[in-house]
Amino acid sequence: MSENKKVSVMFFPSDNFGCGYYRMVQPALKMSELGYRTKVSFDYADVNDLSYDVYHFQRITQPSALKAMEFLKENGKVIMMDMDDDLFNLYPGHPSSWYFRSGKECFKCHYTRINPVEIKCPKCGGTKLEYQDRLGICGEALHLVDLLTVTTDELKANFGGLAKNCTIIPNYVDMNIYNALPTKGDDYLAVGWAGSFTHTIDLTELVGWLGPIDRVDNAYFFATGIDPTVLAQKFTDGFSHKDKLVLLDPVELQEYPYLLTNFDIGLAPLVDNLFNRSKSPLKAIEYGAVGIPVIASDVGPYAKYVEHGKTGFLVKKQRDWSKYIGLLINDKELREEMGRANYMKSMTMDINRHIHERIAIYEAYAAGGE
Repeated sequence: MSENKKVSVMFFPSDNFGCGYYRMVQPALKMSELGYRTKVSFDYADVNDLSYDVYHFQRITQPSALKAMEFLKENGKVIMMDMDDDLFNLYPGHPSSWYFRSGKECFKCHYTRINPVEIKCPKCGGTKLEYQDRLGICGEALHLVDLLTVTTDELKANFGGLAKNCTIIPNYVDMNIYNALPTKGDDYLAVGWAGSFTHTIDLTELVGWLGPIDRVDNAYFFATGIDPTVLAQKFTDGFSHKDKLVLLDPVELQEYPYLLTNFDIGLAPLVDNLFNRSKSPLKAIEYGAVGIPVIASDVGPYAKYVEHGKTGFLVKKQRDWSKYIGLLINDKELREEMGRANYMKSMTMDINRHIHERIAIYEAYAAGGE
């Protein structure tokens, strides 16, 4: 690659949800804004376009993706893969554990979330299905790539020895988006949790400890991301008034920052296990981006990121959820002071400040370096 030529990158997200957005789509958009040629594709056949300098995949677990990597390798292209979770240490009961261990892929539409016992694709009805060991495929991909990118020190320690090279690219947020959001009024006070179905077990950390919300007339527990029936079963019995639990409808990814503006306090529960210790502090960063304090489990990513007593509180014992929620509900000045501090912390995790670090990695590998 010549000195004057800007590096070009094709991105292959594994999903179009939060992980795919933060690890692939958002960097592609930021590079494009700076004049770099990028493409985000969900079709592995696009590797036939060999005009890009770097091809960056996200957590490969499919035969079609591995074949795409092998094709690029045969043609001398730079291949990278991103891992943002420790798939090899999914705990029993994790909603995605069955998917990442084994399953089937449909030859017709390439849908991959097919249970091994099914004989027909639930998406297109195709019957030509291929059984696959998804973690085995991921392991093969790790040996194939020129560079593995991960989010945390723990993931680098776990996977770094399986790939030729490994580097950390933390999760960042786009503060240009968050700084343009409307501010929340004072007509109610919301203690909020925003997660996904993969965090159902983490949410149980809060059960029985939301009493301070019930004791303040204008306070509510806002939650989204999990089946409303599950949420209602877990929390309505803990409130004397059922309207204390406000279930927010799931939103499209571009609307997610607006959803967070409903909160005054953000909760980030996390069960202490090997899988969770490798996660990033993204939830605390997002809460800070909307200027609210975080109360988080004193586990892995949050233990390192949250500044206890300054940007929020770290929960060591379950009863501390009640203690810190009550403290922040009843002390508006402290709540706002911590919210400002958490916002300033999130400003240090703004992708607009860090995108050039990622670009430098692409440039080095496109030029033949490491």
